[in-house]
Amino acid sequence: MALKNQKDALLQNSGIEKVVIVGAGPVGLVASLLLSKYRIRHLLVEQMSEPDNHPQAHFINRRSMEILRELGGLDRLILTRSAPANEWRRFVYCTGLSDLPALDGRGADSAASLLGMVDHFADLPAEDFSPVQVTHFPQHDFVRVLRRYAQQSQFCSFEEGQRADIREDAQHVTIHLTNLQTGHQRKFQTHFVLGADGAHSAIRQQSGIELIEDHPDLQQLINVHFFSPELADWLKVRMPAMLYFVYSTAVVGVIVSHALHRGEFVAQIPYFPPHQRAADFDENRCRMLLENLAGNRFAFNINSIRSWRMGTGYASRFRSELGRCFLIGDAAHQVTPAGGFGMNTGIQDAHNLVWKIARVLNGDLPFGSKAAERLLESYQAERKPVARLNAALSVWNFKKTLGVSSAIGLNLLAANFLSRSLALIPGPDSLKRSLFQTGMRLGLKQIGWLKSNHFIARLRRRALDRIFQDAKRRTLQLLFPGQDLGFIYREGKLDNRDKPFGEHLDPFEFKPGLIVGGRMPHFWIAATDGQRISVLDLPTCMMAADGKPRYVLLSVHDREATKKVDGFEFSEFQPMVKVTISTRADAELPADYIIQQKIPEGLPESFGVLMRPDGHIAWLHVPD
Repeated sequence: MALKNQKDALLQNSGIEKVVIVGAGPVGLVASLLLSKYRIRHLLVEQMSEPDNHPQAHFINRRSMEILRELGGLDRLILTRSAPANEWRRFVYCTGLSDLPALDGRGADSAASLLGMVDHFADLPAEDFSPVQVTHFPQHDFVRVLRRYAQQSQFCSFEEGQRADIREDAQHVTIHLTNLQTGHQRKFQTHFVLGADGAHSAIRQQSGIELIEDHPDLQQLINVHFFSPELADWLKVRMPAMLYFVYSTAVVGVIVSHALHRGEFVAQIPYFPPHQRAADFDENRCRMLLENLAGNRFAFNINSIRSWRMGTGYASRFRSELGRCFLIGDAAHQVTPAGGFGMNTGIQDAHNLVWKIARVLNGDLPFGSKAAERLLESYQAERKPVARLNAALSVWNFKKTLGVSSAIGLNLLAANFLSRSLALIPGPDSLKRSLFQTGMRLGLKQIGWLKSNHFIARLRRRALDRIFQDAKRRTLQLLFPGQDLGFIYREGKLDNRDKPFGEHLDPFEFKPGLIVGGRMPHFWIAATDGQRISVLDLPTCMMAADGKPRYVLLSVHDREATKKVDGFEFSEFQPMVKVTISTRADAELPADYIIQQKIPEGLPESFGVLMRPDGHIAWLHVPD
């Protein structure tokens, strides 16, 4: 209570909140924690009165975990609360869950139910490219952790059950808050607004920003959130996995294991309007479908049922015309869930944007100056291409799931085509619904052949074998290290531009390299007191008590880098701290840090880089 009173006094005595974040999902909450890191006072507004318990995202990639590492070591907390990798490293393709064989070969007589399995960690390289690891952690658990930390910050005021409406002008943004329970309204002004309010963003609409839908209707799905400790116990001893693609003779669906330790799952079941409606999927029907997918030997406690539309789109601008409103996360871009890009892309939006706003608000680059305008506008210039690429990768990843269905004899595109074609034919809706359901039953019936010795079954099994032998290219994938760690912001100055180390980007393969706009490659270093840190930790470690974002001029065996910097106009890259690194303590060049491991292969022996506060390279020097 004392901490809350101290926070309230701070907010009341210091005028308006400098930034308002609308939306307290994982993206808005990370933005809040980043603002607190830079000691920027802000208001976090959430329309819901309590967190949503319906599972959504659940995979946190390495770059996002590196961002959490900056926030007081939140990566370690999340990792300790996450399930062990052996419980989620696999995707399983099968005709049912109740007769899956065990990983150790037990139950081999039921092997016909297993169509294929992909272990995403099976061929990972041994190289240490990051100080963190990926993890599987349900979004609703993640949000609760982030909320607790946000609410503890003296720089954050957090209000729930409030609808925010905005009106922007050149001087400020006027915020109208409405308490959704009491109807009480109040108005105040702020410098900047971050719209983190999701795919149907009111901030985007009120800022006059258009949503462009490039793949608006890939699939309609019913999302069934359920608990089944019995099913969880069975899967733990048989074949634990993150996703189960189940092709039964009654229904096709994906069962997502969100938390095996508490038996929490989500079933994603496609449906086909207008001949199937979301309202058709009541609790009784969903229970019947779960029994067809998992088996009637397990008890199911259905918590909630929702419908949703899978598609991709992006905002025409990530920043408003007047420049004081920004979109982050799903408000700026929507992707498919295939590959776990959605939440991670949003977290990385916040990471790119917040330090730039902090530089403007703390007076280093006054709003309206050319330097401030270039910096703030760079958010859209840098993040929009990354978001578009992530969306394209997610669509490509999703469409690979159709290859497995086609090999079995199912065709999702044909089902959608049948639905749309029947809708165009004159006749009573009841007849068209009946025809569609008949077509679906006949299509699903052939799945039963897979357990026979029919020659068609043998052909389809061989086709499936070929797909799983080339799983990385032909099935849904989870890990994209080249894209997670290798995306490049094409901004900044470059010395010796003819040496662009690490120019090529393969989403499946990450090769550490030095390139302006790229993330600084990770390697371990140690201070004179012996404390080991990642080179990526330097921008956070070098922050002063005032919380101002700092650039780090990093010299690795490079005497010329400091002289080169002194010869350029670097007023936009202030404040700057200079750090020298060597391979040994008795080096001729005095060093602030000693390299604890070999510099990653592909990097030159000596170089100088200017690291931005977000760990990306703003300037590069490689001696001749």
